[in-house]
Amino acid sequence: MRVNKCIVVIGLNLIILCFAALEATAHYQQDRKQKCSIVSIPNTSKKPAIDGKFNASEWQNATRLTAWIDAILGVANNDTTIVYTAHDSKNLYVCFRWPIPEEFLKNRTKYIGTPLKRNTEKHQVDKKSILNDDNFSLNISTKKGNFYFAVNGKGAVYDAKNGDASWNGDWQYGMSEDDKFWTMELKVPFNSISNDSTIREFGINFGHRAFHINEIDSIWAFASKTSFPFAQAIMTDSTPFLKIDKFNDPSNGKLLIKGKIISQQAENLKIFFGVNIPAYRQLNSKRKKIKQPKKKADKGFTLQKNLRVIPEKPTEINFNMQLKDKMAGINYLRIENQGGQILFRQRIPFAYSSSHSVKVKCIPSMNMVLVDINLGSTGCLKKSPSGTLKIISLNPKSLKNKVIKELKIKSFDTVKKTIELNIDKLPIGKYEVQFLLTIGKKTSLISDKFEKKPIPAWYNNKMGNEDTVPAPWTPIKIVENKI
Repeated sequence: MRVNKCIVVIGLNLIILCFAALEATAHYQQDRKQKCSIVSIPNTSKKPAIDGKFNASEWQNATRLTAWIDAILGVANNDTTIVYTAHDSKNLYVCFRWPIPEEFLKNRTKYIGTPLKRNTEKHQVDKKSILNDDNFSLNISTKKGNFYFAVNGKGAVYDAKNGDASWNGDWQYGMSEDDKFWTMELKVPFNSISNDSTIREFGINFGHRAFHINEIDSIWAFASKTSFPFAQAIMTDSTPFLKIDKFNDPSNGKLLIKGKIISQQAENLKIFFGVNIPAYRQLNSKRKKIKQPKKKADKGFTLQKNLRVIPEKPTEINFNMQLKDKMAGINYLRIENQGGQILFRQRIPFAYSSSHSVKVKCIPSMNMVLVDINLGSTGCLKKSPSGTLKIISLNPKSLKNKVIKELKIKSFDTVKKTIELNIDKLPIGKYEVQFLLTIGKKTSLISDKFEKKPIPAWYNNKMGNEDTVPAPWTPIKIVENKI
């Protein structure tokens, strides 16, 4: 009877594993039907050391990617992480680089001296808690299954196959951190993710989570109504590959692509850059579809450029479009060879609001208020914006609604401008910062509130900072080399 039980259990496990593998593959196939992102990953003759110490020459022949999508909202975010990826005959190589935010460099004390949230220790292997820390992740889908690799800022790792964390894959990572970048390098052998060590195509996605400074939950490839989206990764030997410097900047009112194409042979390419604006069916007040005779076609535009790529010489691609009005849609880049084969495709949902805003941050210990003014788009800069900044008291009695401080701002060089105001002479209390913005002949009033609180009693307290030794202890005396 034991034998039969074992057969039943083993048979059940096989069914579960097969189902999980099919499920992972199904997600990948579903993405392909939705015109998923496609990335060509070039062959590299110089293997990266995987020590976490970024060496530009090691990643010179790697595809470079950026442009991230919020995993929850499904729209472009401001994540500046850069991903490099390449392969050789046995391994896939990936490098993540996250530029340390200027916010941390200016306020180290506020962030407890570290730009990363990292609570899970290195020895705590396969703890899902690292997913609540700042981490980089790599997701791969093959016929063998769905593989997930993640590492946090302390070097704690989490890997899983079809969601099973007991699987321990054969892979390697290296990590380093300084004031400029947090860098993570990974090496994943093909025979650990596929029964075919010569695999040339599979599903791939990259992830980055940050919680300590700015809340970021990013994925590179996104597909609506898909729990586990994947891009199509194609291992190439001589196909042209892409190095993206910047792609999509809706927060500043821009849709752009700036990068280079590198090839080992001369080739004619077609570059398509554009926007799709889906025409959704209207809903009535009861959330039911309104009958329409015909579904409206998608709106948008496409810019096309033909390029002649010269061997070993980077060919620049550059598109830039300024958004003037509110817009939501899908910004895309597609690169095809002369035969129509897609070498690269990325689709980035975005939402752009041209509204202006002002945010105030009070720093009592420095008697300072930081006022962040956001014009909403670079298009405003062409209209010579200016304005008047006022601090108005909200305190009771005689000061209420009184203008305490006023400052004229004659011009803006950038969309976002930070004004530092000294509040040393302001009484303790609540205030409102109003900014009357003038753009051309139009004016708009934007505002935010802050409170100046008393300095804590412990601030600058020197208790425990004494030069004398309290009784009953006696001072240590050193005579020559004796204590």
